Amino acid sequence: MRAAVQALSLDLATAEVTAALAREGIDSVLLKGPATVRWLYAEDPDQRTYVDIDLLVAPEAFRSAEDVLEACGFRPGLGRLRPVEREWMPVTPWEREGPAPAQVDLHRGFHGIRDFGAFWSVMTQHTDELTVQRHVVRVPDAAGCALIVTLHDTAVARTAKATEDLARAFARFDDATWAEAARRAEACGAEESFALGLSHHPAGRELAARLDLPAQLSASVVARDLAGPGNDPAPAAAAALLLERFEDAKRWRERVRIVLNIVFPSADHLRAHRPLARRGWLGLTVVRLTWPFSLVARAPRVLRLVRRARRETADQSSAG
Repeated sequence: MRAAVQALSLDLATAEVTAALAREGIDSVLLKGPATVRWLYAEDPDQRTYVDIDLLVAPEAFRSAEDVLEACGFRPGLGRLRPVEREWMPVTPWEREGPAPAQVDLHRGFHGIRDFGAFWSVMTQHTDELTVQRHVVRVPDAAGCALIVTLHDTAVARTAKATEDLARAFARFDDATWAEAARRAEACGAEESFALGLSHHPAGRELAARLDLPAQLSASVVARDLAGPGNDPAPAAAAALLLERFEDAKRWRERVRIVLNIVFPSADHLRAHRPLARRGWLGLTVVRLTWPFSLVARAPRVLRLVRRARRETADQSSAG
């Protein structure tokens, strides 16, 4: 009963927010939740619960979409980050409390996506329509759903729900659908991540071979798979992010800027990651002063994973 009430509340919020975006001329696509249920759980929709609303908007409309969410009573879950802290983020969480609580994950990208603009293009070229609380929303077509559930299973902190979604997708979609999903992954720079998601399942490995997907993965993609079951995913997430940002930063000045931002983050970044920083100026000051020391303490584990990811990538290259 509780899950049903939560789903109803989220569906009402989905209709509200997508309608508000549309009034401002902002197109959106509902990536998961009811969209996943529609494709993979049609026979038993109550089996697939969801706890937030995943909405994709065009990268150029991202800031305007955030203004719409704020007008709807949502607040940024990570505060007001610096541009350098936001530029790499594919999604930002927005939260609303009160009588109609909800969380919206506002996307301009997704796990493993390197080209946000291309992702918007491939996700909107072919969509279906779904009625959510008497409001029509755009959702991914079959190939789009296959792409999303595969990339979702490449998150550092993989979940049983994501694994089940992908297993159902293997049973639901034919090779032609998967081939189209692979084409879209390549178009937005996510072909390696797509291959990684498929590699987690025997059926996916067979499919990857039939689709002739790349067997050699970059270090940033490999690092996302190094947390291991039951381990703290934070070091692997940090290693993957560091490698990805360094792969994208071609000039040394860009890399220096990345490092400086890690060592000296914004106040909102500290508040989002350290509860003590939310306790007034004194708590924020304490966290700011101790932040470099916490980085030093975490650095060995992160750097070990960075070296391991690079070594595995080099081994793949030698084997190939």
